[in-house]
Amino acid sequence: MSLMIPDTLEEDRDKLYLGANRYTRNFVLTVYPTEIYLGWLDDLFNIGEISISVLSESAYSGDVIRQLTQKVTALQSEYMIYENQGNIYHLPELENMITDYEEMRKVIQTQNDKLFYITILLALHCKSEEELNDKTEILESELSKKSAQLRTLSFRQLDGFKSIIPLNNLKITGYDKNLTASGFSALFPIASPNLSHSKGIYLGSNIFTSSPVYLNSFIGPPMLNNQHITIFGIPGSRKICCY
Repeated sequence: MSLMIPDTLEEDRDKLYLGANRYTRNFVLTVYPTEIYLGWLDDLFNIGEISISVLSESAYSGDVIRQLTQKVTALQSEYMIYENQGNIYHLPELENMITDYEEMRKVIQTQNDKLFYITILLALHCKSEEELNDKTEILESELSKKSAQLRTLSFRQLDGFKSIIPLNNLKITGYDKNLTASGFSALFPIASPNLSHSKGIYLGSNIFTSSPVYLNSFIGPPMLNNQHITIFGIPGSRKICCY
């Protein structure tokens, strides 16, 4: 609730001051790993006091198929140009991209999968600027291990703050990534064994340990620093997943 209604709000180039030793820095994910696996974001929660919002928009299958066809055609043309020039340096990379796009087009065209446009926003919350800078370095290091990169929302911290809280008010655009339903499902934090509370509501079983998962969204810190919220909407509307 302190994030929704802060004591004060002062915007700087790369951070927000929310009063009472409360600093926040907002980021957007710009580079995603080549392969996304279940729970690949879970390690970030070990940093502490971090918020991650995943904003999704369902893509119309007809438009997706047309765009993928255009992309495959462009890549094939580029491949032929390099091949005719005798430049084989880029050919393996282009072959992999053509194969990936063709496989994606096939599963969507046969309705075996669906495409979503995903925007991932992150925010670090600290008690001092020094701690904020230290955690920023740790966050960048953790993501680099996964071949991912983020960008600090310089001079757009307030827009990032409005986008990351669960108000369905996306101010940061142009950073969306297309993911299939399987890739989208891998963004949910269900691989961590630390998401179970003895007096919570039973949600299911841990996919790795088969142990029961109980969640108490009112337990508060230190056991739960960030409440887990999922907001669903009608098809075509933007959905926000905050955890």
